[in-house]
Amino acid sequence: AWSENAMELYADLNDQELGTHLKKFMLHNQPVLFFPLLAIARLSWCAYSLWFALSNGQLGDSKKMYVPIQPIEPLCLFIHWIIYFYISFTLPSTWGLSILYMFVSQVTCGILLASVFTLNHNGMRIVTKEEASAMDFYTLQAETGRDVHPSYFMTWFCGGLNYQVEHHLFPTIPRHNFQHINNRVRQLLQKYDVTYHVTGFIEGTMEVLDRLDRVSKSIEK
Repeated sequence: AWSENAMELYADLNDQELGTHLKKFMLHNQPVLFFPLLAIARLSWCAYSLWFALSNGQLGDSKKMYVPIQPIEPLCLFIHWIIYFYISFTLPSTWGLSILYMFVSQVTCGILLASVFTLNHNGMRIVTKEEASAMDFYTLQAETGRDVHPSYFMTWFCGGLNYQVEHHLFPTIPRHNFQHINNRVRQLLQKYDVTYHVTGFIEGTMEVLDRLDRVSKSIEK
């Protein structure tokens, strides 16, 4: 849960209504459990990517959510997993090492992906539907996103998404060009007193965990 408003949904529930003690435990300890859960979530991301590609981009049952998929995409996924399983079961000397390699590689990948994605918006301002309708598009995108200080390594590591504000303001611009508009975007937002939030990688991660901790404590009130 990312906001106090979300936690209010649980505040008056007893253990039976919460379902199990496990759910309450997870809500109370979400800052500690955040990255371990995202590491495991990597498995569901893999399964969903395969399902999405093989279903030709059909999201749910609504035809309005259909996203066409080019044949090359499921083909590349198929080749990727063939190579992955080949490496997993040929290079290690035993089945145990093969399974360990698969587990460690997927968990590591999950943590690395999560460490990038969670900095995009998590821990930033959360607006209600009414607040969003009263804001213009550019203010809404800028004040709910977070940039990470650019460097050659950080831009490579984040795939250019460390320029998250620029990405949401101009989603059709190729990511390698965000660096060229970064200063202009910052100056324009400052000119109109729109919040432009940029942090270091570690500082941004701590902001995310701090928000989770602060919100989880609200259930005790």
